[in-house]
Amino acid sequence: MDGHHPTELATVRYIDYDYWVELSGGTRLVVDAAPRIRAGVAPFGVPSDWALGMAREVARGARFPPLILVTTGPGGDLVVLEGHARLTAYMLARDRLPPEMEVLVGSSPGDAPLRASGVTEEACACTFGRFIPICVE
Repeated sequence: MDGHHPTELATVRYIDYDYWVELSGGTRLVVDAAPRIRAGVAPFGVPSDWALGMAREVARGARFPPLILVTTGPGGDLVVLEGHARLTAYMLARDRLPPEMEVLVGSSPGDAPLRASGVTEEACACTFGRFIPICVE
């Protein structure tokens, strides 16, 4: 588990981008977007039905490529760099996820990839680790 807590997937944040911030109600926590999507929220007039469709596929056992997350290091926030839609669908179908999922986690010391609570172009220069299994509860 490389020091990752089993509930860590629910603590992953979206990048600091207007659509994802609005979808999450301002928290950038992907898990906070799920009830808003079920309630029919449409950030900037864009319906979020796509996420419900993907969640149905997750519940049916669909598998998607691993998420790519970035962090400043152990104990730092995890931010999704690639896989926003997939992670949103996972949070909508949490009770149907497999007990373990693999993600690719990149880390960069300091705040370079997460400056201002968002991901910058420096994220591309971070060091990516191996695939790390994350348990889902």
